[in-house]
Amino acid sequence: MMGVLNHLSTLLLLSLLPPALSHVVEKFSVVPQCKNFFMEGTTPNIPGILVDGTVQNQNRYKPICQKFNSIYRFATLYDTTKRIPVFSAYTFTGNTTGRPNDPWMIEPQLNGENNSPEMQKETGGRYEHQAGNSDYGN
Repeated sequence: MMGVLNHLSTLLLLSLLPPALSHVVEKFSVVPQCKNFFMEGTTPNIPGILVDGTVQNQNRYKPICQKFNSIYRFATLYDTTKRIPVFSAYTFTGNTTGRPNDPWMIEPQLNGENNSPEMQKETGGRYEHQAGNSDYGN
């Protein structure tokens, strides 16, 4: 009986931790590397959307700590209805020249394609909850 109670208490403690694989987060502040993209670690207040770091409509707006090649790149608040970012926060580290040569990237977590915490190269087509490269043609 004690062994079962020990396992249950361990599971309870683990359930209180933020999920390690899901980077669509409840608040940007749950991932320290993501929080660092904001001045003094404070997210903007956007009335009716994001207030004191809390998303007001969690079915529509998704805070994402965007990661690629195991490095956090952006903190983005995404509107899944309009399929656009409300904002992206980024730390600028210096001048670059020319246009980026990187392919269009998607967040697989927004479309339920898999639970990868990493951005992925777009495979083409239209996405239900986010814009793809084809949405910007013409």
